[in-house]
Amino acid sequence: MLIDISIAYQDEFGEINADVLREAQNLRQYSRSLALKILNDEAQGQTLMMRAVAEVSKKFTAENSIVKNLPAYLFQTFRRLVFAEARKKLRHRELEEKYFECLENLFQSDTVSEEAKICQQILIKEIVAKMDDWTKDVYRYLELGYEYKDLVPKYGSAENVIRAKYSRKLREFAEDIREK
Repeated sequence: MLIDISIAYQDEFGEINADVLREAQNLRQYSRSLALKILNDEAQGQTLMMRAVAEVSKKFTAENSIVKNLPAYLFQTFRRLVFAEARKKLRHRELEEKYFECLENLFQSDTVSEEAKICQQILIKEIVAKMDDWTKDVYRYLELGYEYKDLVPKYGSAENVIRAKYSRKLREFAEDIREK
């Protein structure tokens, strides 16, 4: 989507300079490619590019502007934001995997008797039964192999919002269990 503006305007990330926005449009192919390659999410890449445009607009219009090569500076700012987001996603994924690994280890025992397996299944069902409806639904979707991004249409929230809420609810649930 190409936007033709000749003046600055206010965006959710701050003031947007027309020259910086034009450069962002010129870099669109490269920024899209980087976002898809690193984040697997074009929409998030567009959001990060608008944040980069706002950041660069501040520096570009400043009295003592340090921006000498606008396209290079803008792309580097965008690249920094993309890699920061990728590190954040990776950290969330690692923490989540570690949590589920610990949960799995909790329910696994050296005994492989049918009785032990049945007891584990009952324990898991009892724990899930004590979860509130929202947490239980998200748990079941994740157990079926869905990812948070797949839940966005169902819950009408951003992927990171669903992940954060789910993690918070699990922490609260774990604290309740520890207290009892």
